[in-house]
Formats: sequence, C-alpha cells, structure tokens
Amino acid sequence: MRLRRQITLGIGLALAIAGLLGLGILADQGRQAQAEAAAAQLRAQERAWHALQEMAAETLRRAAREGQTLPLLERRPAYPARWPAGAEPAREGLERVGGRLLLVALQPAPEGGGTLLAAGVDPAALLDRAAAATGAVPILTDAEGRLLAAPAQAGALAGMAERLRGIEPGTVALAAGERVVAIGTVPLTDASGQVIGARRWLADVTDRRWGQDGGALLAGAALLAAALLLAAILALWLRQAFRPLEMMLAAQAALAEGDLTVELPGQDRDEEIGRAARALAVFRDGAVALRRRLRADARHRDLRLRFIEAQLGALAETLDAGERRAMQRDLDRVLAAARGGGDGAAGMDALALAFRALAERVRSQHQSLRALIAEQDDALAAKSRMEQLERELSAVAAMQSRLLPPAMPAESGVAVAGRLLQGAQFGGDFQDAFWLDAPGGRLAVFVGSVRGSGLGAAFLAISARALIRAIAPQSGSPGEALSRVSDLLLRDNDQRMEVTGFLGVLDLRAQVLVAARAAAPPPVLLLRPGEARVLEVPGAPPLGLQPRLKVPEVTLDLPARAALVAVSRGVPEAVLRGAPLGQDGLRGLLADAPDLAPDALVARLLDRLAAPDAARAGDASVLVARPDAAKALGGP
Repeated sequence: MRLRRQITLGIGLALAIAGLLGLGILADQGRQAQAEAAAAQLRAQERAWHALQEMAAETLRRAAREGQTLPLLERRPAYPARWPAGAEPAREGLERVGGRLLLVALQPAPEGGGTLLAAGVDPAALLDRAAAATGAVPILTDAEGRLLAAPAQAGALAGMAERLRGIEPGTVALAAGERVVAIGTVPLTDASGQVIGARRWLADVTDRRWGQDGGALLAGAALLAAALLLAAILALWLRQAFRPLEMMLAAQAALAEGDLTVELPGQDRDEEIGRAARALAVFRDGAVALRRRLRADARHRDLRLRFIEAQLGALAETLDAGERRAMQRDLDRVLAAARGGGDGAAGMDALALAFRALAERVRSQHQSLRALIAEQDDALAAKSRMEQLERELSAVAAMQSRLLPPAMPAESGVAVAGRLLQGAQFGGDFQDAFWLDAPGGRLAVFVGSVRGSGLGAAFLAISARALIRAIAPQSGSPGEALSRVSDLLLRDNDQRMEVTGFLGVLDLRAQVLVAARAAAPPPVLLLRPGEARVLEVPGAPPLGLQPRLKVPEVTLDLPARAALVAVSRGVPEAVLRGAPLGQDGLRGLLADAPDLAPDALVARLLDRLAAPDAARAGDASVLVARPDAAKALGGP
C-alpha cells in the first residue's frame, strides 16, 4: 500500500537522520574530549618544566657564585631597580645569546652596586630531565619553527616538529604513516616581550587515538543498529495496522467495478475502519436494490412496447398499402429506439400516449404537411438570420484586423511592425503604437488581449485601445495609465472579462524603457542576432476587475538598435509539436532570428505559429519596435 510505504519510508528517514545526528554528536564529543585531554596534558608538562627549570636555575646560580666556568657569565645593570642587599634572585628563563638559546639565571652581584650576575648554560640537560619526568619529548625551536635543541631520545619525532611552521600556541596532531604524534606548542619571550622561539612537547598518541576512535565507532555502530531494529519493528507494526484498511480498499475497488457480491470485512470494528466498512455495506445494499428495480422497470417497459405495437398495427390495417408500409417503418424505428433506451416506466407511458395521439392525427395529413411547410419557412428565416450574423462577425473581424499600429516614417528614429494572427473564434487581441510628444521623443507601444471570444471581446478590445490612446499622454507613467484604464473598464465590464496588457514607453533620446504590465507576458529584448533576454517587468492582476488597481513599473536601459518584442498571451500559450511554447521557447525562437528588422521578426514568429504542427486556442499578436539612436538624436 502506497500510504503505508510512504509512512514507513518517512519514519525510516527520520530515524536515519537521528542516527547520523547522534554519530555527529558522538564525534564532536570525542573531538572535544581529545582537545581537553591534550590541553590538560600540555599544562601538566609545563608545570613539570617550570619546576625543573627552577631547580636547574638554582644549581646555575650556585655555580656562578662559586666561580665555575660557564657558557655565559656576565654582569648586567639591575632592572628595573637596584637590588637590596641580601635579596634573592628574581628571574630565570631561556634567552637568545649570541645566536644560541641558553637557560639564564639572574642574581645580585656579590659586590652589590646595583648590578646583576647572569649565568647561562645549554638547556640540553634540562630537556633530558624533562623528557624523563613527563614521558614526552620537549624540544626548543626558533621563532620560525627551526629546531634549536632536543633531548637524546627525540629521534625521528624532532623531524616531525619541523613540519610545523610558526609558533601558534596549542596542541595539534600529525600523522606519519600509521603513527599519530601530538605536538603542544608554548611560545617563548624575552624580557621585552618579543617572541624568541617556542617550546614544543612531542608525544606518540597512536594507541590512545586508535582506542578513542574505536570506541566512537563502536558507539556509532550500536546507535545505527538500534535505529535499524526500531525501523524494522515499526515496519512490521505498520503492516499489521494497515491490513484492515487494505482489505477494505480492495472491497471498495470491487464495488466500483460492479461486483455487488463482494464481502466487506471489518464491519464489527469500533474504530474508523469499522465505520467506513459499514458505510460501504449501506452503499452495496442500495446498489443491489437499485439493480433489482431496474430489472423490474425493464419488464414493464417491454409490456408497454407490446401494447404500442398492437395499437399501431391495428391502425395500419385501416391505411392503404403505401401508408401502411410507411407506418410499419416508423413503428419499427420507434420500437427499436424505445427498447434500446433507458427512460424508465414514466418514459414508456409518455411514449405510449404519444403514439396514440399520432394514430389519431394520421387522418389529418394535410394539416401535418402545412405544419412541415411552416417549419421549413422558420428554418429558412433562421438561416437568413445566421447569414446576417456571419456578415456582422466578418465586419468585426475586419475591424479587429485594423487595430494594428500605424507605420512610422523613417525620420522618426524608430521602426514599428505589428500583426495579428486570428484564432478559430473571434477574440480580443489588440495593439497600438503612438507618440506621447513630438516624433523622435517618447513612443508608447501597447499589446493587449481580452480573455473571451465573439463580439463582446472584440468590442471591449476596441474600447480598451481607445482608452489607452486617450489616457496615456495625460498620465505620468505607464503604471498610472494602466490603473486609470482599469477603473474606466470596470464601469462597463458587466461580463467580468479579463483585460491583459503590456504598456511600454520608449524614450528615444534618453535610451530608456519605462514598462508596466497587467497579467500580460513580459517582453523580450533582442540586443543582436543570437542574443535575446526576457525583461524582468513586475506584473499586476488583469485590468477591469477591481477598483484602484496598482500597477508597478520598471525603468530599463534601451541599447541602441535593440529590438523590443511584445506579444499577447496567445503566443506563449501556443502549442508547437505537442508542447507549449512558453517564455523560454519564445526567447529561443527570437534569438535564432538572423535579422532584427521588425517586419522580419514579426513574420518569423507568426509564420512559425501558423505552421501545420502548431495549435492555438485563440488570437496571437506580435508588436516589434526597434529604435535607431542616431536618427532619434537628430543624426544622419
């Protein structure tokens, strides 16, 4: 059952997503725990280092006081103030001395005088002791990360540290083949706060990392297995829960196919399935009763037809041979129609009475002939009225075909062409192009359509075109003009016919287009052969349906010698080779045009819509305007 499969699939996807989220949370927690453990280990290693450094500094001070030979033994001025007599040393640490990194301890000079005695040794011994005390390998690097000092047990680990550039504090993990090494970095600064190097702690954490990753994988596998088990249990439960519904639907399908003997399980249930099964049982019993009644009506109809046949047979015996044969033919035809129909008992009673009346009127054939002649006269009058109506419609069609934009003179700076391809019924497509001011200034182009057919749509199109011509020059923008036209159309639009339209104002001097549209297709701009784009003009509801309609508008650049193509809705709704043309198909058809001349573009588009493999439900109209910037600005 599709519903059950959809529910099962949805819940299974939810469980899978929950499992993946759980795995992600476990992974994040594992990474956080690893980071916290690495930070704690780095702090412990630094505490051990400082403890050993203090012990080494004390030994170094003692050697300096005893006058032993040291790599560094010099006097320095006290900083920041004179040392009081008998004061204890205040500083020790690593310093860069002559290109080397030394462990330096400071103490007041024995002779006093405000000077300090600085003693320094190579920190290699301190590194060895720190490695033995912490189990990690400490090394010292310069500010660029190059190795300066390392304990004897560093081995290949020291080379891995050189893969790090810079001395950013913190802990990172590097992989070398199947081994993982954790590297903790602590920057070293001198007395002025300048970074002189870094102390790095190297530790092989391969076993620990594999243990943590393995635990995370086991937890994730357990979570995924639990989700799969829950999904399987849920699928079994849904199958059991939907079983009564599937049986009821199968019975309903059998009833729909006419099987009134089907059993309806589940009528004794108290929930929704039981109520639905009992409702189907009522429907089935009603259908059985209706079938029995139809069979009884058929038997009664057969008896009435036999009575009619006997009456007309007796009537035919009173006629001459020719009329008797005609009566017999009429009788056979009527009886065949009555036996093949399903009008019921009441229909058969009316048919019997009609035949009895026919038998009584057979003797008055003259009156029947006169009635037939009168009917023929009425038919001729109706035909005459129909021919008059066709002539009127032809006049409307001719008038609609004249609602095309006038030709523009060559010196006006713009070329305009428009054509209307009429549909099977007379529709309401119309278009126009006129100057809002002097020729060569602002040109208004309009393409509209009335959703409907016949005289009403054609007359409404004529009214809308006249309103556009009258209101557009008095309006400040195309959107305002369409809003005012909509209010005027609303007054006389009793049939609530929709009027769609596109109104654009081409400013030939400023080379811009101000456009607005009401439920009409957006225009297409052809920049050059092969390059066409659909202009993004915001739309509004159809005209003539609601008061104070707000029609948005947009101002766009109008490149020189670009062709603006506006169409009615019948163009994108046309079907070419079984598929609607649409906006993309219209853009592609125009982009393939080798010539941007308006007449050529109009002919190319409408010839394609009139091809044998094209189908249209109504009118289709196209208007193309192509400005010539040089002529519009007064050029040659």
